[in-house]
Amino acid sequence: MNNYEQDIATYTQAIKQNPRDAEAYFGRADAYVRLGDIDRGIADFSKAIKYKPDYAEAYGNRGVLYIYKHEFDRGIADCTRQISCMPDDAVRGYVNRGAAYAQKGDYDRAVADCTEAIKRKPEFAEAYFNRGLAYNGKGDYEQCIADGTTAITINPQLVEAYYCRAIGYLRRGKEGDFEAVIADCTKAISINPRYAEAYVGRAIVHYEYEEYDRVVKDCTKAIAIKPEMTEAYRYRGLAYYHSGKLEEALEDCTEAIDGDPNQPDVVQVLEALQRLLRQ
Repeated sequence: MNNYEQDIATYTQAIKQNPRDAEAYFGRADAYVRLGDIDRGIADFSKAIKYKPDYAEAYGNRGVLYIYKHEFDRGIADCTRQISCMPDDAVRGYVNRGAAYAQKGDYDRAVADCTEAIKRKPEFAEAYFNRGLAYNGKGDYEQCIADGTTAITINPQLVEAYYCRAIGYLRRGKEGDFEAVIADCTKAISINPRYAEAYVGRAIVHYEYEEYDRVVKDCTKAIAIKPEMTEAYRYRGLAYYHSGKLEEALEDCTEAIDGDPNQPDVVQVLEALQRLLRQ
């Protein structure tokens, strides 16, 4: 039995003794989440909230789990409740709500929430990189790069900040920007070798340079870490296609379309592959 399983057993015993113990439900929820059991985590955070309706941390943690599951409206509602329960210490609630808005495509609200978090806590690096990603969604790549740089200055070990800045460089596309993408993604990987997004960011530049073997290598690493990562299948499939590896290309492009049908370049390659493989 590992430590988290032991924690679950301990909190379960406490709940048996007092079925209305909000702190015990909160503790068990945290242990479940650390073991990867998101649904049980949500259930126990909900129990904690039931018995302690103003439990700001429980709302915040449940909101993050809903966002992770792409249930953005529920996540936003919980972050809003967290902010109202703890208005004087609501920085993380604003950042998490901003991240949810960004993933919904509501970039103006995302920027507003992250800006509020920065106003309240100017040295909060996570607020800057989340705002940077929202600016990227708005097409403001200069501000995306600036916010990523600020986040790195505050916390040089924050891998997401390097990725934020890399995405800004990638979308801006000025002379020297592709090299900057490679540098930032490589730095992110050196900090956390299991950060799949950085491998894909680097692969996109390799694809632009027609370095297809490198694309395949980086996307394969990303898929090993995060098998549901559609973009990794997309670029590996395209690289296989341009390398003449048609069967592999068909498999990866099909996987990419299954994950996101709105990829015209992949659709075109699939149509070409189907014609070539029928010959």
